[in-house]
Amino acid sequence: MAKNLTIKDLQPMALGYEEGQDVTPEVLKRAEKVYQYFHNKYLELVASGVDKELRDLLIFHDASLEDFVGRVRQVVKSGYYYDSMGVFSVYLEYNDTYAELRDYLNSRGGQLMSSDFKKYRMTRQNVLLLAQAIINFNGKIAWQDYASDSPYPDQHSLTLNEIKGSPEKLERFRNEFTHQMYDNVINDEMQRLEHDI
Repeated sequence: MAKNLTIKDLQPMALGYEEGQDVTPEVLKRAEKVYQYFHNKYLELVASGVDKELRDLLIFHDASLEDFVGRVRQVVKSGYYYDSMGVFSVYLEYNDTYAELRDYLNSRGGQLMSSDFKKYRMTRQNVLLLAQAIINFNGKIAWQDYASDSPYPDQHSLTLNEIKGSPEKLERFRNEFTHQMYDNVINDEMQRLEHDI
């Protein structure tokens, strides 16, 4: 059964969290949605009978997602939304278990996923590739910052058409989001999109 299984089947969207990001109720809501989707798929697969190695990898990834949701829930409940090392450490664990599961599926014929991280030069074409990958997994391109004097962060968003049509907006996106290329989920999606072009 795992022969045609890919990470995209198991987890169709990213957590929507990155280092230094405020841990808000929106982050919690998205993480819970990602966890619930993966957990249901995990239970289906284990019930259908998979080999021990895949079962163990599914268990580890499920546990890392559950741990992430639990840590985020604690931070949100406290009312202090700043990032804590506890949240970031479980996010790194999630990234590790994702990579291990992806590599296993690749070795068993999950042909849509790349087995290696690919570093992209941020040319215009690759910036647009990154933008599309982020939209595919997160549903939108949005971020917040504390650039103004307000105690609350400024909310920003961009569409793909805005990025394509404005050199200034393309540069703003490049400055804000290039680091997301290093997220395993986004990097895999960039490679998939590049392959499909």
